[in-house]
Amino acid sequence: MVVVFLSYILDFWMLTNQDVLFITKTGRSVALALAGLVLTGLVILISLSGERFLSFLQKNDSYDKLFFLFEYNIAIALLTVLISMAIGVFGITNLRLHVFLFFLFHLILNFARLISGIITFGEKKGEFEAIDDLDGEQLRENAEIPNHLLRDEFKEEEESEEESD
Repeated sequence: MVVVFLSYILDFWMLTNQDVLFITKTGRSVALALAGLVLTGLVILISLSGERFLSFLQKNDSYDKLFFLFEYNIAIALLTVLISMAIGVFGITNLRLHVFLFFLFHLILNFARLISGIITFGEKKGEFEAIDDLDGEQLRENAEIPNHLLRDEFKEEEESEEESD
């Protein structure tokens, strides 16, 4: 955003047409490379995740948040590429250049956010694996449910079992 603002202040006339075309060509390459990385990351995450883990993510409201980051980054990358193509086909205007720069830097910042989301995904996977490694008996042995959390009917069953013993 700051770079776009500075480019607006410095004004468009300081760059030659060749410089602007070079900037858009380089930016388009960067956007396509980031889109490729995003798609590769998505494929790797899906292939490493089992069906049970994906349903675990859905139950914890992490599934939609994580995959939205991938979708959003791809959409921004496509918009960046389309705007750079419009500059090449329809000519250079001040507005097109600034919109292109905005989307390019927005894409780069969102890619950093995506990396943060992938780290969160790894943490969730670790939590899931830790829970998944515990068997049912370990959970029953280690689960001490306070009486105030038990519903009345369970309290009655527990008391009747204690009396019969």
